[in-house]
Amino acid sequence: MNDINKTKDMPTNEGASKDKNTSDIEKTEDTSTKEGNPVKVSNRHLDFSNSIIHEAQSSKEETNTNLSTSVNLHKEPMNLHRVPHSYIPLGDPNKNYNPEFEIGALKFKLESFAENVDSKFQALTKEVADIKENKVYSIIILENTVHELKKEKYDLIKANNDLREKNEVLHQKISDFNSTVQRLEDEKQSLITTLKLVQKETQTVQPDLNDRMQNLENENKSLSTALTLLQHELDNTQQHKWKVVKTKYNKPPPETPAGSNTIETKNQYTTLRVTDSEHDDIAARLKTQQILDETSNTTKHSNIQMVGKSSGPSNSNESSRDSQRSQPRIAILGDSMIKHLDTKRMQNGLKKGKVTIKTFPGAGINQMKHYAVPTLITKPKTLIFHVGTNDLHNKTPEDLINAMNDLGETIHRQNNDLELIWSEIITRTDDPNLAEKVNVVNAELAKLCTDKGWGLIKHNNIKGSLLNNSGLHLNKHAWNYYIS
Repeated sequence: MNDINKTKDMPTNEGASKDKNTSDIEKTEDTSTKEGNPVKVSNRHLDFSNSIIHEAQSSKEETNTNLSTSVNLHKEPMNLHRVPHSYIPLGDPNKNYNPEFEIGALKFKLESFAENVDSKFQALTKEVADIKENKVYSIIILENTVHELKKEKYDLIKANNDLREKNEVLHQKISDFNSTVQRLEDEKQSLITTLKLVQKETQTVQPDLNDRMQNLENENKSLSTALTLLQHELDNTQQHKWKVVKTKYNKPPPETPAGSNTIETKNQYTTLRVTDSEHDDIAARLKTQQILDETSNTTKHSNIQMVGKSSGPSNSNESSRDSQRSQPRIAILGDSMIKHLDTKRMQNGLKKGKVTIKTFPGAGINQMKHYAVPTLITKPKTLIFHVGTNDLHNKTPEDLINAMNDLGETIHRQNNDLELIWSEIITRTDDPNLAEKVNVVNAELAKLCTDKGWGLIKHNNIKGSLLNNSGLHLNKHAWNYYIS
């Protein structure tokens, strides 16, 4: 009975041994976990590690189960009971039954079974040991792999941050380069426009300059001839002077006796003589006078003013006065709406100042920024802009007002002393929709000029009768209404 009780207690010990082994495995897992850094690993490696651990635990549980079974079979006593004599096994009922033989056979079988169980138990024990050793080795490999992956991940994150910083720097440089390129493109367009305007003005002024140069050459030749003749006359005058005969004073006349009424007189000077060379000088002077008259006539026709030499500050005053007269005091820049305005007639309508009108047919508000550069170089006192008609087709009133604001601020940055005046868009009769748009733009332009302190020219007095047949441009009779 004691053996039976001991045998019954064996599964409990085996169960405790199983729990101990399980705790060892868990302890090994905890130790392996503690040795590594508590950082998250990739899902792939976690799945691989969990599968290996699960497989090892399953094998261990199966091995413990087989061991407990084999131990029970090997150590538990057989509950044999004595067979009564009345029991007769299968066979001949007449023969005597020998129970010792049957017991010996059963013992032999049990011993054979125990040997087989022992051999299997040894094999399973060895297999479990191999699994434990391989598990620790696998865990070490996994920890090294995880550590390398963590290090590689850290390096990749650092490299990614460096690349992100370089990308931001390159993006900033590209933005700066784009701004520089845009500014250079604007300057290029301004220079091209300026060169075109200068070339156009040169072509316009070139014939007049050629005529003036020819007149100056003719005048120079005439003046050279006159100077030569005057020099020749001067030389002749110095060579052929009037000959004065020295007077020989005679002795004083004797005193007249008292009572005598006669006085003796005598001419004390000889007669002046004219030589033949003086006739040549008179002819030369007449010819010189004739050449000078022709020169003065040439000067009048060529509109050249001859200024004599003067000394003192008057010369500088005249030069400064001429430079002031050469600079326009009022400049009017606009599109083809003002192409029939006459500069001379508008100049007569002003008390002071010089008016310059430049027309750019087809120009819009964006092109006027470049067209205004040559005029701004002359530094006019007042600049009048008449622009916007050509932008009514492709710009909204809001966009057009914003463009006018940008143009005005750009001009004030270049010349702060300039008086800027905007001219309202003149009414149109060619398109009713555009005519309504003109009213909206003019109302917004009045608000803009009030806010910025700019001048505004209103054209309420210009009606459709002052437009030409196209209903778009001013006719030749609208100049006095415009300037008023």
